Parts: sequence; structure tokens; C-alpha cells
Amino acid sequence: MTHPSIRTKRLVLTPYEMRDVDELHRAMSDPHVMQHIGKGVLTRPEVQDIVSRVAAGRNETGMGWWTIRLKEDGYLIGQICLRPEKDLAEIAVGYALDAAFWRQG
Repeated sequence: MTHPSIRTKRLVLTPYEMRDVDELHRAMSDPHVMQHIGKGVLTRPEVQDIVSRVAAGRNETGMGWWTIRLKEDGYLIGQICLRPEKDLAEIAVGYALDAAFWRQG
């Protein structure tokens, strides 16, 4: 099955899949990355639950949580979310990047 992706010169974005759990946990267990996100760092079971729910709830809009990977080697550097706002005709964007990749433009 082919999964959608967004490709830029340096990155590849793809929707969450269960195979992403360990890599996402690496990022979501970093206190620097998660400092201003939700309740903070997450355990592996919490990440697995989130990925499971996100993957099951995927819809035709293509919105939701996606991984951000380096194009050259596939290394997961973060995540991004596009979500319709309930009361506004706008799309909310949220993201988190591995601290090693901050300030790289």
C-alpha cells in the first residue's frame, strides 16, 4: 500500500504509522522537545497509543499527525500536525523537532 508523502529538498513528511513508534518515542521522551507540548514527555506506551489512534482515525482530508524525516537517510527529526479548527475556517499547525535540528532554517 502506498502512503501519501510530502517531499521538499531536505525532508519527507508521511502520516504516522505503527512502525514509527520507537522513533517518535525518542523525540517525545526528550524534555527539551516536549517542554511546551501537552503534558510534556511521554512514555513508549503513551506514544504507541497516540500513534494507534491517529493511524486509525485518518480521514480523507489527509490532515492529522505526520512524521518529519531527513530525505537523505530517513532519520526521524520530528512531527507535524494539520488540524481544522472547530469554530474557525482555519487550519491549526503544530510541530515538534528533535533539539539537534533546531535553528536550521
